[in-house]
Amino acid sequence: TGEVLLYGEAVKAGCRLKSPPGVLIEHPGFIENLGAYANLRYLASIRGTISKDRIRQVLSQLGLDDAGNKKVHSFSLGMRQRLAIAQALMENPPMLLLDEPFNGLDADARAMIRKLLIRQREEGKTILIVSHHLQDLDDLLDVELSLSGGKVMALELNDAPIAGLV
Repeated sequence: TGEVLLYGEAVKAGCRLKSPPGVLIEHPGFIENLGAYANLRYLASIRGTISKDRIRQVLSQLGLDDAGNKKVHSFSLGMRQRLAIAQALMENPPMLLLDEPFNGLDADARAMIRKLLIRQREEGKTILIVSHHLQDLDDLLDVELSLSGGKVMALELNDAPIAGLV
């Protein structure tokens, strides 16, 4: 029970946030016969707030510059994951909600995503990460919340200035 506030707005079923968070879901859907750039361009056209340059910049940040025209159906799991992270980042949201962001990534891609997330945090973004692999989260966490069976098992604050955490 209770209430969830995001940017001071109550979050309820069907609500529309002024600044929606960037979201990475477990199984993102892409148009398989389009390339990485075309997929992001299509998604960007829905809100009309993202420039072509921003899309190229995000693809580059995620090491997908060369895959811009490669069809998504030929992507590896790691490439799909990086494209999904690009989608979450492309609107430069103040908050990121990431479900298993390191899924399917090789060691180099994991390191790249860790650095990218650290930069996002340094820019003042709030990042909520769900992961079953705590080793991926070293040095990324300000707050660690462990759940089991839907119950809070542990809450650890890593010198984080947390306001309103209950």
